[in-house]
Amino acid sequence: MDELTADGHGEFGYLTTAQWRSFQWAVSYSLVLVPFLRDAGNYSISVDEGRTAKTEPALGMPATQIAAIEIESLAGELRHWPDLEDIANDTTGWQVAIDFTREVQTAAHRWPMEDKPHDVEDVRCTHCGMIALVYQPPQVPGDETVVRCAECGQVEDDRDFAERLAIMRDEMKRLRHAS
Repeated sequence: MDELTADGHGEFGYLTTAQWRSFQWAVSYSLVLVPFLRDAGNYSISVDEGRTAKTEPALGMPATQIAAIEIESLAGELRHWPDLEDIANDTTGWQVAIDFTREVQTAAHRWPMEDKPHDVEDVRCTHCGMIALVYQPPQVPGDETVVRCAECGQVEDDRDFAERLAIMRDEMKRLRHAS
């Protein structure tokens, strides 16, 4: 059973099993996520954010800082209860738990702490000319980063790929300043 009863209760106070597990994860993960967000500065993995004409964050502070502040604020509200079970059983606490979980999940998705394999958009393979490159981060310490074409299977040369990216970044900056 993973749904609320007729009186609005779940299996863990007012939380369903899935909400309870997510909340427990969020509490634990926030302990490493918030310091990371504070240190990250104006960090973004979004291609669209890099293409905007503005160079400064709209609020005068990096979005990572705002997320850290919001998570800490909600964590402060959670401190009104002695333990997580009391939060889940309280008519106000469970809603704070949901909000806290949502903030942590959103920040974790938007600013991942670990590098993950992903498609390289807008860059063509030097071997076949297709836009099908996949970035593969090192799997264990000492491994090399690999950029492989999903179409032809060829691996891009590290130095050539880094040079092409640097040229593309410079061109984007030039275009941003020209407009």
